[in-house]
Amino acid sequence: MSETWADIDRAIAVLAAPLGQPGDDDSRRRALDFLLSRADEAHPRMLAALDASGRSAAPQFLVLALPAFARAESIPPLESILNNAGEADAMVAARALAAHPASAARETLLRALGSEHEPSAAAAADGLLLRGDPSVCRELLRFTNHRNREIRYHALQAAAGLGCIDDNTISLISARDADEQIRELARRLLDERRTVKH
Repeated sequence: MSETWADIDRAIAVLAAPLGQPGDDDSRRRALDFLLSRADEAHPRMLAALDASGRSAAPQFLVLALPAFARAESIPPLESILNNAGEADAMVAARALAAHPASAARETLLRALGSEHEPSAAAAADGLLLRGDPSVCRELLRFTNHRNREIRYHALQAAAGLGCIDDNTISLISARDADEQIRELARRLLDERRTVKH
């Protein structure tokens, strides 16, 4: 069994390594396949490795591997990263929650959407878009009027991507929003819709 633990730890180390050389994707894929084949032993050790790394700067590929195990106990550490990390790591956690099959992952993203921590809320909007679940439309639409421009931008992008918002509302945003980047995003979204219609 000690040999198996050593193999598991080596595979986790592959996922925890930073971006590297060409061919690393294959190594990570093999490592994840190995860990999935020993999920009962591997998943708790992955969470321990994540905790040891410090969740404010979590290893990207280790975080993104967690949804493949479809285990609810990975959601609290992902939520901790989403709520406490900087922009890049919050986005990685949101991507992992978007891919997680548990309904609790959806609820976690919705909670983060209401966060006062800008990177968390913006990443949560992107995660909800990636999750592809239009049942969150009402919540996203509320945040298209948020006082923070970054959150407003991401909420509009997600709402449009999920089909939550009509052309008239987008047109009003393109004319009236206080921020030029959001007005530009609204114009671009309208142009994309017109292109699709034609």
